[in-house]
Amino acid sequence: MEQYNLAAKEVKVSIKKDKESFTKTLAEKAEKAATAGHIKIVYQTTKTLVGKYTRSEMPVKDAGGKAIFEKDAQAARWIEHFTSLLNRPPPTNPPEILEARRDLPINCDTPSHREIVDAIKQLNQGKAAGPDLIPPEALKADVDTTATFLCPLFAKVCTSGKYPIDWKEGHLVKIPKKGDLSRCENYRGITLLSIPGKVFNRVLLNRIKSATDPKLRDEQAGFRSNRSTTDQIATLRIIVEQSLEWNSPLIVNFLDYEKAFDSIDRELLWKIMRNYGIPEKISVLLYGCEAWNASTMCIKRIQVFINWCLRRILRIKWTDKISNESLWERTRQIPAGDEIGRLRWRWIGHTLRKPCGSITKNVLD
Repeated sequence: MEQYNLAAKEVKVSIKKDKESFTKTLAEKAEKAATAGHIKIVYQTTKTLVGKYTRSEMPVKDAGGKAIFEKDAQAARWIEHFTSLLNRPPPTNPPEILEARRDLPINCDTPSHREIVDAIKQLNQGKAAGPDLIPPEALKADVDTTATFLCPLFAKVCTSGKYPIDWKEGHLVKIPKKGDLSRCENYRGITLLSIPGKVFNRVLLNRIKSATDPKLRDEQAGFRSNRSTTDQIATLRIIVEQSLEWNSPLIVNFLDYEKAFDSIDRELLWKIMRNYGIPEKISVLLYGCEAWNASTMCIKRIQVFINWCLRRILRIKWTDKISNESLWERTRQIPAGDEIGRLRWRWIGHTLRKPCGSITKNVLD
């Protein structure tokens, strides 16, 4: 019995050492990733350190607010919710949208090998696959070979105007937001689409962007390359501050469209594309298929959260009596306020280097 207890003690000590070594290795990996700016690796490593957490499935409520406990009835409720959300009635008085007299100079030929290669390289790693179960890593393993195989398929799609069935289907995943999670309205639906289909759409997008960008308003910042909504937020803040300084009247109107992208009328969208001069063939193919007000309290809360994360990663307890300064030195971190200031100065430099017609630069001047 004594020999058994001694062996059990040695096993426990060995397990503890292995666990400490494993934790230290993960912490070093997270530290290197944070230094290199690889936030995704930091998140994955931290998730491994913290351990698995599974949220128990909550019963959802029907349209009348009554809880549903049966799985089949819950599935039917989700179908009802997304069917209603994604099939909104068309507008009662749609505006008259005329087609452009001339089409924009957009290439409508079959995608070239070079275009497909560029589109594949633009895919993000680590994204979930669609119904065809083809992940982006499979396409990026040998980009040239993948483009060679996709060329005849894309040519057939362009010629016939018909998409493969897998490109038209998607896996709908619900992501919880804030609020009462028993209500379907407090979930965001994400559709996992076919990755090869995304490559084809990226080819079309790359063709459209260069031709349509000069026709878009300067005020349109979101979903455009090198145009962040940060500029618009900064412009609005400067206007408000100047109005207060000069005691001049100012009216600010905020519009937030509920489920905006889910409730877009697709027929009007195709008409708008033709109004911009996008060739009809492109429309047919598409149819088929850092400035915020950081107060002292806000910075303090951010720093508290960062310190908590660092201590959790390094397994530091409050009884260890390690100061925040020592923690920052060990992890090579700088205070949150200094980091925010550095990012703001970088944004200001980026803004000042913009051309004279830039809205944000004019406001700063």
